[in-house]
Amino acid sequence: IAATYPLEVEGTSSASLSGTAAGYGVFGRNQCTGSNEHIAIYGLCDGAASGTSSAIKGLASGTAAHVYGGNFSATGVGSSNSYGVYGASTGAGATNYGGYFSATNATNNYGLVVAAGNAGFGTVTPANALNVLCDDANEYTAILNNTDTDRARGLLIKGGVAGDDKESLYCTNQN
Repeated sequence: IAATYPLEVEGTSSASLSGTAAGYGVFGRNQCTGSNEHIAIYGLCDGAASGTSSAIKGLASGTAAHVYGGNFSATGVGSSNSYGVYGASTGAGATNYGGYFSATNATNNYGLVVAAGNAGFGTVTPANALNVLCDDANEYTAILNNTDTDRARGLLIKGGVAGDDKESLYCTNQN
């Protein structure tokens, strides 16, 4: 096999790299000059295998204060957009997930935490803490459903503090 890149592993065998202390198991750096796509570490997994296929997989365990299976960050300059994590899924499979998050077995489990900034569904420019946009006349913008059979609760809306004149719920129909 002729190598195309400084380190290239191809075939059915595997390569193993490990680091200790503040070292890296695998470190990739691309100086990013020119106008082409720049990738420091690229993973590709293709073929018709059964089971689970992962181009890049991160696993971490231990007793440190913070253990990350994957830790990503991006810093853009000028007029560029920065994405700490960007996920896309396309194809003719049964279901595509651009992102799938799950948290289980701890005292507190949070599938997704947005610590700062606005979150948008159906929009790439959310103007509020949570902005949900639907432009399909045949669909509901949101459905909240609690299936707990003992103490199912619906929707709790809190706004302002006691005694102020702020709206807790404001509804309008633009038709």
